Amino acid sequence: MRLNSMAIVPALGLVLWIGACSSSPPTALPVTPAAAPSAPAAAAGGSDRTATASSVDTAAAGSACRLLTLPEVSTATGRTMVVIADGGATGMCVFAAATDPSNVLYLQVRTDPSDISGLKQQLEALSTHVPGLGDDAFWNATAGEVFVQKGARAFSVILPSLANLTSTPDAVRSRMVALARSVLSRW
Repeated sequence: MRLNSMAIVPALGLVLWIGACSSSPPTALPVTPAAAPSAPAAAAGGSDRTATASSVDTAAAGSACRLLTLPEVSTATGRTMVVIADGGATGMCVFAAATDPSNVLYLQVRTDPSDISGLKQQLEALSTHVPGLGDDAFWNATAGEVFVQKGARAFSVILPSLANLTSTPDAVRSRMVALARSVLSRW
């Protein structure tokens, strides 16, 4: 099943509602520890607990969660994050704040050319182009999404939050683009 960011938005409301109704913090999925914690790990108050993929083929065959570290995600969101859903070969990874499951971040790897083309057309009309990121990239402030195409593949990093629109949108964009650069470094 293919999901695009426009299909994810209605589902996010349900996920956030269910998460808000939960009285306990999200259950973190086990992830493979990396060799050594990075400097951002200490700043984020967490450990660098994720494996890194050396190529997109590894991520496509395994997990999108391997393309970002928990410290990177925690630094970008300003919260200690955990992996709550690892879609494995489906290319979706979901992170949530350890103490507030309504704060989520999604990473979705896309390999279907028609899915990429359709999403890219939607984003071109509704988003701002981000120069110097992959072969083509867009920032959609409303969805809190950075979409990056590199070759025949693409990915989206999505931080759905009303705070993206009301707090400091330029800072949110900057942090999301930094996450996209981290994904590209392992792509």
